[in-house]
Amino acid sequence: MEKAWLPEIISNENINLRPISWKSIAQDAENVVKWAGDSDVRDALRYFSFFHNGATLDRQLEYFCKIIESRNDHIFVIGFKSGEFLGTCGLHDIDWVNNNLRIGIIIFNKNYWRQGYGTSSLNLLLGFAFGKLGMNKVYLTARADNDLAIHIYEKFGFKREGVMRDEYRVEGGRYIDLLRMSILKSEWK
Repeated sequence: MEKAWLPEIISNENINLRPISWKSIAQDAENVVKWAGDSDVRDALRYFSFFHNGATLDRQLEYFCKIIESRNDHIFVIGFKSGEFLGTCGLHDIDWVNNNLRIGIIIFNKNYWRQGYGTSSLNLLLGFAFGKLGMNKVYLTARADNDLAIHIYEKFGFKREGVMRDEYRVEGGRYIDLLRMSILKSEWK
């Protein structure tokens, strides 16, 4: 599917967001699976169903194929200008009628955790969503117990919309809540 709205690259002085494509799909999937296999990454993100079933190249390729063909979802690779892989971020559930979408960001490469690359990616995604795509609202979900992430989102101007109770099952069969947060174009600085 042709996505005329997709840029070749979105960048700032630190990082590039490059859309996954048929040309890059194999390498991008390998990078995700490599880092998803790391025990620290798995532990930090185990509430995603992707990690419950085990990260495999076949599953990742299948997922990326669906994303590339989707009109309402897309994933970007977060990387340095040198090409080094940091993670992925995405625009999901794009509602072209009501002008809203969901974003998600994962820094898979644990060597770059807590260094501001997720924040930098968020800023680039918001600029693209509100600017180029003309969205009115961007929303996301965060673990309700992830105070650091929630603090960062609130600094950007995200507001709490509600709690999704017992949304994800984690270790030991217990469940965690997710917090839904959003920001409107008029609130974004």
